[in-house]
Amino acid sequence: MIVGQVAYVFDGDTLRLVGKTRLRTRLWGVDAPEKGEAGSDRARDALITLAGGRKITYIPIDTDRYGRTVARVFLRDGREINRLLIDSGVAKEYCRYSKGFYGRCK
Repeated sequence: MIVGQVAYVFDGDTLRLVGKTRLRTRLWGVDAPEKGEAGSDRARDALITLAGGRKITYIPIDTDRYGRTVARVFLRDGREINRLLIDSGVAKEYCRYSKGFYGRCK
């Protein structure tokens, strides 16, 4: 696990850590509405509430085609942010990649 502090939340499934000015972190297995789509502000605000400015830990899973680290991200108390966003309904499980890990794929 890697420890970092969230510097900026871009949208409901992407954030940047302090000291990583060019490196964005994409939440693995999470599909939040894109900017301008219905629910995008709600998803972004939920991620800001959970992680904005906080210290987190993350487990890198992959690097996507945009060069973002794709990771499972955890709060200091051990709760996984990815799961919290999916369970709250502001984002969906990205079944193509998660293969049902969060139990929300049909």
